Amino acid sequence: MVFFGKKEKEVAGLIVKHIQVVGQTLSEFSSLIDAYLKRDKHFKEGAFKVHTLEHEADSLRREVALKLSQGAFLPVYREDYIVLLELIDKIANKAESTGDFIVLTRPRVPEYLNEGIRKMVKVTLDCFEPIENIYELFQKNLDDALIAAAHVEEQEQRVDEIQWQLTKTVFKSELSLAEKNHLKDFIDHIENISDRIEDVSDRFEIMVVKRSL
Repeated sequence: MVFFGKKEKEVAGLIVKHIQVVGQTLSEFSSLIDAYLKRDKHFKEGAFKVHTLEHEADSLRREVALKLSQGAFLPVYREDYIVLLELIDKIANKAESTGDFIVLTRPRVPEYLNEGIRKMVKVTLDCFEPIENIYELFQKNLDDALIAAAHVEEQEQRVDEIQWQLTKTVFKSELSLAEKNHLKDFIDHIENISDRIEDVSDRFEIMVVKRSL
């Protein structure tokens, strides 16, 4: 899609910035998880950084919505962008809520789960990586955007597989049922981030189909 005018260019720039800030949020979330698994007492500082970046992302989302309400893009496309920004914002929201869960409930993570949890977080970041380029691809080549969306789905499936293995390990352990359920909630919180990323990918696929009609 070609941009026509100043408002559209401003919105495009803000959307790219919003995606970048959400990416930074996930990066800080990864550092938070690593610090927590290392029993670093300063892990709460990471949670605060995630919170701060989530707030910045939310402000950018509202700014885009305002510019759209002022006439950027044709009316038929505005809803697409509003929904897209809300879905992208939910990625940062989930990272923040997972950080809050850790700070408030302090799950006791056995060391034998550390490698799997770190891998799960890394693949989650890999899952988001195409999103950082998919918006620009969407403007230039719809086929390339679809390829990027497919890559997101592949990575999300890998996260699901790691989640399943971790959950299986937890419930085969000698931990108490309460500890098992607590760890399952912790693992599910992390997995839900990749679900939100896949929702963004699915939305791009819908937008591609609409542009192709």
